[in-house]
Amino acid sequence: FFTDKTSGIVRYEAKYTDSQYLLSYLKPQEYLDTTGKDQYIKLQAVVDRSVIEVFVNDGELAGTSVFYFDNDQIPSKVAVSIGDNKLELVDLEVKALDSIWSNCKK
Repeated sequence: FFTDKTSGIVRYEAKYTDSQYLLSYLKPQEYLDTTGKDQYIKLQAVVDRSVIEVFVNDGELAGTSVFYFDNDQIPSKVAVSIGDNKLELVDLEVKALDSIWSNCKK
């Protein structure tokens, strides 16, 4: 599955049928102004059991994606990949969220 990631924003459209899950690429509708040198972009991501929400510059852009782990297993590690050598990760902070449901297992 190949997508053009040169825009910095990659969007997909998910469609479900009785027997298939179809994922197709959508062209970006919004762009972030990156014309300044040494510009910092603030990314915040919230990851739940099957949803990731990403916020750029405190909500200037945002996106949500649904995913499912194989056999409901939680991965033992998370990797951050910046593959185009145009971005540099300056700081990374991970915080655990508490459940709002009192009977939910951690």
